[in-house]
Amino acid sequence: ILGQISPSVFWHLGEIFYEVVPEGVGLMVVTLGVDDPSSKEQVDKALSKIEEAALELGRGGPDFICLSGEPLILSRGPEFNEQIIKRIHEITGLPAITTLNAVTNALSTLHLKKLIVVSPRNPLSDRRKKEFLEAKGFEVINQKGPAIRSNADKRKLPMSVPYNAAKEACVETPEADGIYMPCG
Repeated sequence: ILGQISPSVFWHLGEIFYEVVPEGVGLMVVTLGVDDPSSKEQVDKALSKIEEAALELGRGGPDFICLSGEPLILSRGPEFNEQIIKRIHEITGLPAITTLNAVTNALSTLHLKKLIVVSPRNPLSDRRKKEFLEAKGFEVINQKGPAIRSNADKRKLPMSVPYNAAKEACVETPEADGIYMPCG
């Protein structure tokens, strides 16, 4: 069972999750109430809830805990990523990871270096994500996606929007060897 701490309301990923995992794999989710990841107030409030959320998940009996939400994690700098993984493990005794680490592990395993990033976020979040990926040895050669602040607005986007942004980015930067599409 995967225990996930999600910054915002969990929506279509739940149905997609069960389409791709083997039978018997389960998902538990606790959300942190973020609607606008560019809001310092919402991010600070969510960050203050991570330990409580981890403990709540831990009581449910997952095999490990994953903290998602790059804008949330990167708001405290790239070193926070490792600090929060360590803290979640310390208070729950469970293995922990962030989506950032899961993604960089997967990109490395696939030997992808030149990346297109397609995500519905703001310029500050895009810059932080790019800096993080580049510090991990990846080259972000193109970033695309609609400028959207609220998670509620993001959920209204048709799935064709990120798909079309990825297609456009591939035409613009054919030298890319991978596409990373966080947040939808």
